[in-house]
Amino acid sequence: MRSAADYRIQPLAAEIVCQPLARRGAVAAQWLGGHGGADAAAAAVCRVWYGQRSRSAAVSSRAAAGESFDIAVVGAGVVGSCAALALSELPLRVVLIEARAAAAPIAASGFDPRVMALNAHAQSLLQRLGVWASVSSARRTSYHSMRVWDGDGSGAVAFSAAAARCAELGAIVEQHALLEALQQRLQQRGVTQLQPATVVQERRCAGSMVLQLDDGSQLSATLVIAADGAQSPLRQRLGFATRSWSYGQDAIITTLRTSLRHGATAYQRFTEHGPLALLPLGGADGDGQHCSLVWSQSSVEAARLMALDDGDFCRQLTLASESVLGSIEGCDQRYCVPLAQRHAVDYVQDNVALIGDAAHAIHPLAGQGVNLGLKDVAALTAVVAAALEVEGGAALLGESALLRRYQRRRQPDNLATMAAMEGLKRLFGSRSPLLRVLRNSGLNLFDNQAQLKRWVVAAANGGVA
Repeated sequence: MRSAADYRIQPLAAEIVCQPLARRGAVAAQWLGGHGGADAAAAAVCRVWYGQRSRSAAVSSRAAAGESFDIAVVGAGVVGSCAALALSELPLRVVLIEARAAAAPIAASGFDPRVMALNAHAQSLLQRLGVWASVSSARRTSYHSMRVWDGDGSGAVAFSAAAARCAELGAIVEQHALLEALQQRLQQRGVTQLQPATVVQERRCAGSMVLQLDDGSQLSATLVIAADGAQSPLRQRLGFATRSWSYGQDAIITTLRTSLRHGATAYQRFTEHGPLALLPLGGADGDGQHCSLVWSQSSVEAARLMALDDGDFCRQLTLASESVLGSIEGCDQRYCVPLAQRHAVDYVQDNVALIGDAAHAIHPLAGQGVNLGLKDVAALTAVVAAALEVEGGAALLGESALLRRYQRRRQPDNLATMAAMEGLKRLFGSRSPLLRVLRNSGLNLFDNQAQLKRWVVAAANGGVA
């Protein structure tokens, strides 16, 4: 049986849910001026702040039903988790929402098939966030050399950290190890996490975004950051326009054992169907004979290769890689991922910002996807931090005029990188005999330009020389 007081405070509770943190007290006081006294106020605030969620939690930190945050990050992959962690260092209330339960698909070899090549800028950000040192050294492998060659000619380029005057060209990191380190740091920082929890609906209300979750509960945030991947449901529901196209290619991904040691060198062979990349892995034994494979092929050829048994697949791969690491002695379970390019026309709306693959998804031929996403994190965090220097700045975090500063900082760089990747794909995908001669001559000429190669390495490292 509900009392009359319950019905009187219902409008107040609903109104408070829609408000940013800074305005709730003023709203409550204004409303209660004509609708009751302190008891009603206390009851309303308790309902809003301390309501219990019925969902069983996969992580220990939970939000109360109807709770308000300054920032909600949707998507707890590497980019989303870094965003939540970076923003939690500011005087803000941050919640991180992830639809999928935590899982680590470790294969028979002991390696995660999902790896990423992190450049110097990405590593620097992770160091500043207190994450990089927590990633097991067995799960991150620095590479000091890279060999790139044209599979249809004689052109080749060799990069080395020594020639580029840097400590390393990059590091190959297993995704689950990085996510574990991020999760550990998020818990240390006390960031509220909801996992598994799916945002099923969103609406704007009095300067905030109200998010409804799949268990029926709601929370609100002044700024919602969509980091929920290339197929971002949040981006789609909010009507962000995108430009996208399929490459008609799939990437075959697995972990390999080779007869020769990789020597901390990454290899990439370009063909008309796409690149074949062998990325060095360390592992607990550190034998130097494991690599991560990313093999782009036409969808038809990828299907044929996926249908082969492991022995036949390894023999085909030995031929395709020109035995650069000897014979391929074995492989883990193979995965096939369709390749597409997608870019959001705008990264922001009122109360919303897109980051990472939700804003831009590119061909993996240069391994820049996560690196671009972490540059998004750094830029958005800087914009938010600058806003907080102004009195009352937290209430302005959802203003599109503010968020467009982030878009102006990141969109040109992302577009330039995407254009470069598209240009490389088309260059090596051309069957023109003249173009083949020109690109092979160009590769060999470029290989002799030490200063130009240093500039390319610095650019690939995010501008960190």
